[in-house]
Amino acid sequence: DLKRNRDSSLKRLPKWEIEQKNHANLFVYFPFINPPESETATATNPPEPETTELQQTTEVTANYPIDCSDKTGFTGVTIIQPEGQDSFPAYCSERCVYITRRFDGSVDFYRGWAEYQAGFGNPDGEYFVGLDNLHGLLAQGNYRLRIELTTWPPQNETRHAEYSTVKVADASDNYRLTIGQYSGNAGNSLGRHNGMPFTTKDRDNDPNSDNCAIRFKGAGWYTSGCHNTNLFGSYSSGPVCPARGVCMSWYHMFGNHSHSLKKVDMKICPV
Repeated sequence: DLKRNRDSSLKRLPKWEIEQKNHANLFVYFPFINPPESETATATNPPEPETTELQQTTEVTANYPIDCSDKTGFTGVTIIQPEGQDSFPAYCSERCVYITRRFDGSVDFYRGWAEYQAGFGNPDGEYFVGLDNLHGLLAQGNYRLRIELTTWPPQNETRHAEYSTVKVADASDNYRLTIGQYSGNAGNSLGRHNGMPFTTKDRDNDPNSDNCAIRFKGAGWYTSGCHNTNLFGSYSSGPVCPARGVCMSWYHMFGNHSHSLKKVDMKICPV
């Protein structure tokens, strides 16, 4: 699905290998998974999750698409290259670029600043696209943000929250989030986070007196009261969160911080 000449050259990546097939201009992506750094296990964190760092592709002569807007009918991993940025692998579906995919707890999202900047995980599994990549994508045009949230059985219900516009600042402004008008059936839990900078366990940018990322075992655009949604929080093995507020949650779906979601997809789509 990537259009490029048979003789195009690219730099081999340490964790992503891109192989050109001789009989068709196809590319196959092989993620190489590194063992996670050891951390003290807690009841709210999945034990020993697999992890990789999402890597940019540099020194590439190919002309990659700037996003997934030309991928109508396509679902899967492809390489994109925002204007003026390095290229990187991303998960696309129906013209949208997935920022985050979470569905089984195999990737630990309780990470530091540098990892959130670069991105981590595998686009064909659980992953985060990276703050630098996200800023580059959103800086080149107009996009809407769609968040799809799925509950545990027996409901197995999927609701959504959509925002008419979305921007993320660069590192100099700590990746501050700006979102537009809400629509959907999940409730406007992200609205309170509008205008907030990004915080991780080792970079406290939130207006709360504590580090909300440490307090709630996650990362995100935390507020003075920490959060109404903790989408980068701990993945629970069921609908009840072991500790209040630390799990992957969306307040307005349940009216409390004790529930945990089974699946979350965050994606940006061209408008």
